[in-house]
Amino acid sequence: GGAVAWAVAAGHPDRVRTLVVASTPHPAAMVAALPHGQALRSWYMAAFQLPALPEGLLGDPRSGRRLLAAMGTPHPDAVKAFLSDRGAARGALAWYRAAFRSGFRRGGEPVGAVRVPTTYVWSDGDPALGRWAAERTGDQVDADYRFVVLRGASHWIPDERPDELADLVLERLGTASPDSPYVS
Repeated sequence: GGAVAWAVAAGHPDRVRTLVVASTPHPAAMVAALPHGQALRSWYMAAFQLPALPEGLLGDPRSGRRLLAAMGTPHPDAVKAFLSDRGAARGALAWYRAAFRSGFRRGGEPVGAVRVPTTYVWSDGDPALGRWAAERTGDQVDADYRFVVLRGASHWIPDERPDELADLVLERLGTASPDSPYVS
Protein backbone atom coordinates (compact mmCIF):
# COMPACT_ATOMS: atom_id res chain seq x y z
CA GLY A 1 0.00 0.00 0.00
CA GLY A 2 2.86 2.41 0.64
CA ALA A 3 3.98 2.49 -2.98
CA VAL A 4 0.41 3.25 -4.05
CA ALA A 5 0.18 6.06 -1.48
CA TRP A 6 3.41 7.64 -2.77
CA ALA A 7 2.17 7.42 -6.38
CA VAL A 8 -1.23 8.91 -5.59
CA ALA A 9 0.23 11.77 -3.55
CA ALA A 10 2.83 12.54 -6.24
CA GLY A 11 0.40 12.29 -9.13
CA HIS A 12 -2.59 13.98 -7.52
CA PRO A 13 -1.46 16.56 -4.96
CA ASP A 14 -4.76 18.35 -5.53
CA ARG A 15 -6.56 15.34 -4.03
CA VAL A 16 -4.30 14.57 -1.06
CA ARG A 17 -3.99 16.94 1.90
CA THR A 18 -1.32 15.07 3.82
CA LEU A 19 0.51 11.77 3.60
CA VAL A 20 1.72 9.28 6.18
CA VAL A 21 3.48 6.16 4.94
CA ALA A 22 4.68 3.32 7.16
CA SER A 23 7.66 1.19 6.12
CA THR A 24 7.68 1.63 2.33
CA PRO A 25 10.11 4.27 1.06
CA HIS A 26 9.38 6.49 -1.92
CA PRO A 27 9.69 4.36 -5.10
CA ALA A 28 12.59 6.47 -6.46
CA ALA A 29 14.50 5.96 -3.20
CA MET A 30 13.70 2.24 -3.34
CA VAL A 31 15.09 1.87 -6.87
CA ALA A 32 18.17 3.93 -6.01
CA ALA A 33 18.77 1.69 -2.97
CA LEU A 34 18.89 -1.56 -4.97
CA PRO A 35 22.70 -1.53 -5.43
CA HIS A 36 23.12 -0.51 -1.78
CA GLY A 37 21.81 -3.73 -0.26
CA GLN A 38 18.12 -3.32 -1.03
CA ALA A 39 18.22 -5.92 -3.82
CA LEU A 40 19.17 -8.59 -1.27
CA ARG A 41 16.48 -7.41 1.13
CA SER A 42 13.91 -7.58 -1.68
CA TRP A 43 14.69 -11.19 -2.70
CA TYR A 44 11.09 -12.19 -2.08
CA MET A 45 9.83 -9.68 -4.66
CA ALA A 46 11.94 -11.40 -7.32
CA ALA A 47 10.75 -14.82 -6.14
CA PHE A 48 7.13 -13.65 -6.32
CA GLN A 49 7.58 -13.06 -10.08
CA LEU A 50 7.64 -16.78 -10.78
CA PRO A 51 4.34 -18.11 -12.16
CA ALA A 52 2.31 -20.35 -9.82
CA LEU A 53 5.22 -21.36 -7.54
CA PRO A 54 4.66 -18.63 -4.91
CA GLU A 55 0.93 -19.41 -4.74
CA GLY A 56 1.80 -23.08 -4.26
CA LEU A 57 4.37 -22.39 -1.55
CA LEU A 58 2.09 -20.01 0.30
CA GLY A 59 -0.78 -22.50 0.05
CA ASP A 60 1.26 -25.41 1.39
CA PRO A 61 0.70 -25.86 5.15
CA ARG A 62 4.38 -26.27 6.09
CA SER A 63 6.27 -24.17 3.55
CA GLY A 64 3.77 -21.32 3.68
CA ARG A 65 4.01 -20.90 7.43
CA ARG A 66 7.83 -21.13 7.35
CA LEU A 67 8.06 -18.58 4.55
CA LEU A 68 5.78 -16.12 6.32
CA ALA A 69 7.61 -16.59 9.63
CA ALA A 70 10.95 -16.03 7.88
CA MET A 71 9.59 -12.75 6.52
CA GLY A 72 8.73 -11.69 10.07
CA THR A 73 4.96 -11.77 9.56
CA PRO A 74 3.51 -11.08 13.04
CA HIS A 75 0.52 -13.40 12.61
CA PRO A 76 1.76 -16.12 10.23
CA ASP A 77 -1.10 -18.52 10.95
CA ALA A 78 -3.79 -15.91 10.18
CA VAL A 79 -1.98 -14.71 7.06
CA LYS A 80 -1.37 -18.32 6.02
CA ALA A 81 -5.09 -19.09 6.36
CA PHE A 82 -5.92 -16.10 4.14
CA LEU A 83 -3.27 -16.93 1.53
CA SER A 84 -4.21 -20.61 1.39
CA ASP A 85 -6.99 -19.48 -0.94
CA ARG A 86 -5.26 -19.40 -4.34
CA GLY A 87 -7.31 -16.41 -5.48
CA ALA A 88 -6.37 -14.41 -2.38
CA ALA A 89 -2.71 -15.39 -2.80
CA ARG A 90 -2.77 -14.43 -6.48
CA GLY A 91 -4.32 -11.05 -5.63
CA ALA A 92 -1.75 -10.32 -2.92
CA LEU A 93 1.13 -11.36 -5.16
CA ALA A 94 -0.23 -9.25 -8.02
CA TRP A 95 0.81 -6.08 -6.15
CA TYR A 96 4.42 -7.28 -6.01
CA ARG A 97 4.36 -8.48 -9.60
CA ALA A 98 3.01 -5.17 -10.88
CA ALA A 99 5.48 -3.07 -8.86
CA PHE A 100 8.43 -5.20 -9.92
CA ARG A 101 7.47 -5.28 -13.59
CA SER A 102 6.77 -1.56 -13.74
CA GLY A 103 10.13 -0.74 -12.17
CA PHE A 104 8.21 0.98 -9.37
CA ARG A 105 6.76 3.43 -11.90
CA ARG A 106 3.31 4.98 -12.23
CA GLY A 107 1.83 4.71 -15.70
CA GLY A 108 5.27 4.09 -17.20
CA GLU A 109 6.74 7.23 -15.62
CA PRO A 110 8.84 7.39 -12.46
CA VAL A 111 6.87 8.41 -9.39
CA GLY A 112 7.66 12.09 -8.97
CA ALA A 113 8.22 14.25 -5.96
CA VAL A 114 5.46 14.50 -3.39
CA ARG A 115 4.28 18.06 -2.81
CA VAL A 116 2.07 17.59 0.25
CA PRO A 117 3.07 17.54 3.94
CA THR A 118 4.43 14.07 4.57
CA THR A 119 5.48 11.84 7.44
CA TYR A 120 7.47 8.72 6.65
CA VAL A 121 7.62 6.13 9.44
CA TRP A 122 10.34 3.49 9.19
CA SER A 123 11.50 0.88 11.68
CA ASP A 124 15.12 -0.04 12.26
CA GLY A 125 14.26 -3.73 12.57
CA ASP A 126 12.69 -3.98 9.12
CA PRO A 127 14.22 -7.00 7.34
CA ALA A 128 12.70 -6.03 3.97
CA LEU A 129 13.34 -2.29 3.69
CA GLY A 130 16.72 -0.87 4.57
CA ARG A 131 18.00 2.37 6.00
CA TRP A 132 19.62 3.61 2.75
CA ALA A 133 16.26 4.10 1.00
CA ALA A 134 14.59 5.28 4.19
CA GLU A 135 17.11 8.07 4.69
CA ARG A 136 16.79 9.23 1.07
CA THR A 137 13.02 9.26 0.92
CA GLY A 138 12.95 12.87 2.11
CA ASP A 139 14.78 13.87 -1.08
CA GLN A 140 11.55 12.99 -2.89
CA VAL A 141 9.31 15.30 -0.85
CA ASP A 142 9.00 18.99 -1.77
CA ALA A 143 6.89 19.95 1.26
CA ASP A 144 7.01 19.78 5.03
CA TYR A 145 8.59 16.41 5.78
CA ARG A 146 9.17 14.37 8.89
CA PHE A 147 11.14 11.11 9.03
CA VAL A 148 10.38 9.01 12.10
CA VAL A 149 12.38 5.93 13.06
CA LEU A 150 10.64 3.49 15.39
CA ARG A 151 13.42 1.65 17.14
CA GLY A 152 12.99 -2.05 17.77
CA ALA A 153 10.00 -2.54 15.47
CA SER A 154 9.99 -4.75 12.39
CA HIS A 155 8.33 -4.16 9.03
CA TRP A 156 4.89 -4.64 10.54
CA ILE A 157 4.52 -1.26 12.23
CA PRO A 158 0.68 -1.18 12.29
CA ASP A 159 0.64 -4.53 14.12
CA GLU A 160 3.53 -3.86 16.47
CA ARG A 161 3.19 -0.15 17.25
CA PRO A 162 -0.42 0.83 16.41
CA ASP A 163 -0.72 3.56 19.04
CA GLU A 164 2.50 5.31 18.01
CA LEU A 165 1.53 5.13 14.35
CA ALA A 166 -1.95 6.48 15.08
CA ASP A 167 -0.42 9.39 17.03
CA LEU A 168 1.84 10.20 14.07
CA VAL A 169 -1.12 10.10 11.68
CA LEU A 170 -3.12 12.44 13.92
CA GLU A 171 -0.13 14.74 14.28
CA ARG A 172 0.25 14.96 10.48
CA LEU A 173 -3.49 15.51 10.01
CA GLY A 174 -3.17 18.47 12.36
CA THR A 175 -0.88 20.14 9.81
CA ALA A 176 -3.44 19.90 6.99
CA SER A 177 -4.95 23.01 5.51
CA PRO A 178 -8.47 23.33 6.96
CA ASP A 179 -9.92 24.60 3.68
CA SER A 180 -8.82 21.62 1.60
CA PRO A 181 -11.88 19.71 0.35
CA TYR A 182 -10.02 16.40 0.22
CA VAL A 183 -9.58 13.70 2.81
CA SER A 184 -6.09 12.68 3.85
